Amino acid sequence: MPYGDLDVFYAETSSLKPFYQRLLSVISREEHEKAEKIISANVRDTYVISHATLRLIMAEYLNVDPSDICFTYNPNGKPSLIDNPVFFNLSHTSDAFAFGLSRDSYVGIDIEEVNQFVDYASISRSFFSTDEQTAIFNSDEDSRDLFYLLWTRKEAFIKSLGAGIAADLKKVEVSSARNYIDKTAFDEWIVENASKDHYIFSKKINKYYLSSSTPFLPLIHINDIKGEQLKF
Repeated sequence: MPYGDLDVFYAETSSLKPFYQRLLSVISREEHEKAEKIISANVRDTYVISHATLRLIMAEYLNVDPSDICFTYNPNGKPSLIDNPVFFNLSHTSDAFAFGLSRDSYVGIDIEEVNQFVDYASISRSFFSTDEQTAIFNSDEDSRDLFYLLWTRKEAFIKSLGAGIAADLKKVEVSSARNYIDKTAFDEWIVENASKDHYIFSKKINKYYLSSSTPFLPLIHINDIKGEQLKF
């Protein structure tokens, strides 16, 4: 079974807030414009910090200046680099973010805060399969935690394919150790170079669930980003 490396970087926004002004100078004009349209201060700060941090760390991978990094987008809006010298994916909540970098193949990342006020039962009934709902509602563990675990796994898989919003998320089942994805779930997606098999890794970090999806079984390195480590 082939192995590859997947570097996963994680941070809570507050830990990098002291470096905000320096990080703000790293993002592109387009990213500046998008940030200015975000009403929530927490979400805006996380957007700026996460995108700037991605640029800084990716620049180390590529040995280029962060400002020289240009993204291209597939028809569903998934960003990539021209010729894919390094594959990546970014996810953020209102106050934390994570991204994955791989030289081997495409990757999907999702991070979600375990929110006590979200009606997870209603969302489960709308977007989860019967087996997934059974797993959530009949679990010996905390049902809310299991919901977020499965939700991040589902989202990471979808994002790894660059598929955008699925026609029927119930067909993308991720509750078992080995899952069969109904190919009709892809009917309305534009999916390029999709692999038959995918491997999903999940971990709870503080109050967040983090999942990654890759078409190979990776050696995963999780990095807690510290501002002092960033090379401006």
